[in-house]
Formats: sequence, structure tokens, C-alpha cells
Amino acid sequence: MKHLALIVLLALVAPAAFAIQTAPDDAIESDRTWLAEQRRMNQRFVELFRERRYEEGEELARSLLLRAEENYGYDSTELLAPLINLATVQRVQRRYSDALFHYERHIAIAGRSLGYDALELVNPLHGMARTHIRMGDYEAAVEPLARALRITHANSGIYSLEQGATRDLLSDLALAEGDLEQANLHQRVQVRAHERRYGPGDLRTVPALYKLGEWYERTRQTALQRRAYAAADRIIQSASGEDSLERVQALRGQASSFLRESRREKAEEFFRRALSIVRAHPIQDILQQARLLIDIGDTQTIFNRQPNARETYREAWELLSVDDE
Repeated sequence: MKHLALIVLLALVAPAAFAIQTAPDDAIESDRTWLAEQRRMNQRFVELFRERRYEEGEELARSLLLRAEENYGYDSTELLAPLINLATVQRVQRRYSDALFHYERHIAIAGRSLGYDALELVNPLHGMARTHIRMGDYEAAVEPLARALRITHANSGIYSLEQGATRDLLSDLALAEGDLEQANLHQRVQVRAHERRYGPGDLRTVPALYKLGEWYERTRQTALQRRAYAAADRIIQSASGEDSLERVQALRGQASSFLRESRREKAEEFFRRALSIVRAHPIQDILQQARLLIDIGDTQTIFNRQPNARETYREAWELLSVDDE
């Protein structure tokens, strides 16, 4: 009788024990399924955004957010990615109030969960600033950008390279407010940050100088544009020699500045210097040669030197035809 009672007891206990063992496995499998689906949906969102199918992207982002809330609750860091996606797709559709709401919710969750100086706050702060700038509310854009800069400095130092995106937005904000000097300052700080990190004259500062040159070109500060590209050119020559292919971009930037000043001969001279370097290189870059020939042809066209331009374009076309073969 005792054995029968023991068997009955084991039979009653066994299902519960089995449930205890399998429930965690079921939960793990469910999490894996959701994570795989989440990755797939995130990838689809990126594709829709790139294709500018914003309404479909917003619907998918909202679905991701709802699923994340169901799985993790309303205050989980798992909501951060869906929130930033939803806010961004709303911003590009000019749904500014909705975008700001979701950026602010992202910032609140990240601040509580990760700390008020967490680097995860920088991206939504940038999003808020972009939204305010788009709305023309420049004063409201100042605070999120100032906070983003403080966070970057607290985590990486005053001369961190990571502050570039924030400085770019501060430049755009200053430019929108008509303060060109302040806009320039935020660009020059990025060059100084590279110089502090690598040392003045280091090749790794060249990309920052190129970026500065592009900024000056965009804002039509031609003399400063040429100065930035010339500084990059000197560093490259000192480190890699006069025949370095790395000089091509620096020479093209200087040529472009001369072209803006209607100095045809100087512009053509610098384009041809770059072309000579490319042609002299052991590995022939046909596309680069053709691109520079087209630059020269365009320069000749602008100054009504049509016969020269036709000959230059023909040479570029022949190079491209040979490359196709």
C-alpha cells in the first residue's frame, strides 16, 4: 500500500516538475524567435527608409515598438531602437510633434536606465535638435545640442573625435541664425581635436582638413577653402612625397577654389598636377584619370574654350572605352 501511495504521489508531482524544467526552455525559445523576427523587421525598416517609403517604414516602426512593449514593458531599454526609428521616420515626414514625443520618450527611458550621461542619449538629442531646426525653432535646438556635447565630453574628453556630429549640427544651427564665424568655429574645433589626438602634421589629420575644406566650399568661403586643402597637401607631401596619390583630393580641392574665383589657368594647372600624379602611378586608375580630364574639360567649357574642351572630353571618353573593353 505504501508503494502504491508513493507511485500516486510521483505521478502527481511529475507534471509539475516537467513544467518547471520546460518553461524556461520555452521562454528562451520564444525570446530567440522574437529576436530573429526583430532583426528581420529592423532590416526591413532600413530598406524602406533608404527607398524613402516612409509611410510603410512608420507602420513597421510602430509595430516594432508595440511588440517591444508587449515583450519587455513600457520602460525597458529594448524600446530604444524602435523609438529612435519611429521618431526619425516621423521627422522626415515633417510630423514634428510626433517625432519630438518619441525622441523625448527615448531620452527619458535611456536617462533612467543607463544614466544621464549615457552615450545612448546623443543620437536622440541630435534628432530633437534636427527637428527643432527643421521647424525653425533655433532657440529650442540649443539645449539638446549643448547636452549632447556635455555627454560626449564627459565620456570621451573635451578634444574627443566623437563630438564631430554634434559640432556639425551646431555649425548648421549657427549658420541658420546668420552667425558664420560661430559656424566656422565648430568646424575648426574638429581639426584641433584631430591634432590633439594625433599631433599636428600627422597624416591622420588630413581627413579633418578635407572636411573643413568641404565646409568652406559649401559656405562659399573660397580663400579659406583653398587654405584648408593646401594645409592637407603640405602634410601629405611631407609624409608621403610629392608623387603620392593621396595628394589628388587636395589638389582637386584647391583647383575648385580657383575655379570659383574665375582663375581658369590656376584651376586647370592644379587639375593637371593631379592628373600627372595619377598617370605616373604604376597601377593605372583609368576612372580617376577620366574624372580629372572631365574636370579640365568642364573648366574649359565654363570659359568658352570649346575646341579644347571637346578634345579633353574625347580623351576621357577614349579612356573609359578602353576600360570597358
